[in-house]
Amino acid sequence: MRKLIPMLLILVIAGKGLQGQSTQVSRPNNIKGGFYMKFGPAFPVGDFNTTQYTIDEDGVLKTFDRSKAGLFGDFGYLIYIGPAFANNMLRAGIDATFLSLGFTGSHHDVAPDEDKVNYKYFFVGQKFGPLITVNPVDHLMLDFSWKLCLSISEFNEMYGLNMTQQEISMGLRYRIMAFSVNYQMGDLNFNKFDKEGKDQIIQQNMVKIMFGLKF
Repeated sequence: MRKLIPMLLILVIAGKGLQGQSTQVSRPNNIKGGFYMKFGPAFPVGDFNTTQYTIDEDGVLKTFDRSKAGLFGDFGYLIYIGPAFANNMLRAGIDATFLSLGFTGSHHDVAPDEDKVNYKYFFVGQKFGPLITVNPVDHLMLDFSWKLCLSISEFNEMYGLNMTQQEISMGLRYRIMAFSVNYQMGDLNFNKFDKEGKDQIIQQNMVKIMFGLKF
């Protein structure tokens, strides 16, 4: 009988350990892909918050006014590749923004005898890149992504594109509610898509505060 008591204790401890291990493995996978839409203000930073100048092929000075705050909307899809790992707390995928569009205002310095003109920078583009999502508890999600951006912009009848702008995004989601802070950086060449024309490059760095839904 005395020999049975230590054996029973060992079996009880082992059983509890297996029960705890089974509970850990059975943690549900709450990290699911789906469509999202987010909207929010954009704030220019760096040189985009100053007046920038270029010289065209005719030697004419082109002025790109200092950008002011604007508004953006992103429509995309979170695509997860493979199963979740680390006890269903992590999952990797692709953050695909199929349509991003918006505008920022500008501040145009004019002489006292000139009429004030309010130009705007208009944007449309797409963004794709790797995504890692962390699910620490319940349906709370932390999203971290880096995206390569195709961006087309227009300002005062000058327009151009850049296919190598970048965006770093840090997001917070709970069920369908979504929030993110995005930092988009890079230059844009306002040469009217003319590869043989003179480059008209300005910086367009922005910080975006986005709110929306993920379904």
